Amino acid sequence: MRVHCKKCGAFIGKKHQCIVSWNKGKKMSKEFKEKARKRQLGKCYTKGQKRPKMTKEKHPMWKGGWKNKIKCMYCGKQLENFYAKRCTECFWKYDGKLLYQKENMVEKKVDSYLNKNFPNQWKFVGDGQVWIARKNPDFLNINGEKKIIEVFGNYWHRNDDGQDRIKHFKKYGFETLILWESEINSNIYKEKLNIFMKEKN
Repeated sequence: MRVHCKKCGAFIGKKHQCIVSWNKGKKMSKEFKEKARKRQLGKCYTKGQKRPKMTKEKHPMWKGGWKNKIKCMYCGKQLENFYAKRCTECFWKYDGKLLYQKENMVEKKVDSYLNKNFPNQWKFVGDGQVWIARKNPDFLNINGEKKIIEVFGNYWHRNDDGQDRIKHFKKYGFETLILWESEINSNIYKEKLNIFMKEKN
């Protein structure tokens, strides 16, 4: 059986708090009712009467909205996402390198071979130092030739197509060589590297 509060009329439960409205049981005077009526004049609309559009710039309390306040922390560009702190270009330019670590064992093997046979011609940039249209190559030629070497692991790149990477860098004038982990472990990569270096860009 439900029990109701005698003061507020609400159902009495485990966490019941009796809150009585300030005007419950009180009779309003004619003067009070008249003042309340005058305060509401112009605020209510009768049937068929159109409400004025009070959106954005037309609203008297409009202060420009959040889009004018959310800007990139690096370049100051206005952002469209309320939760963003930086634009896409600045993310890949400044913070993208934080996602990458030092070279792995397979990349170290290639790096040591390049330094031994082609000194001062290649640099490891796979830690986020260089970005080409949001793509971070592994090795970049620093001897004036536009050449790139990409190292693909058998596990992490098992679903990747090397041709997609080659076509991407080709748009920006770079020749790309894809070296797979299996080729590096079996020393086949040395012959491929020698042929790649002899090719003219």
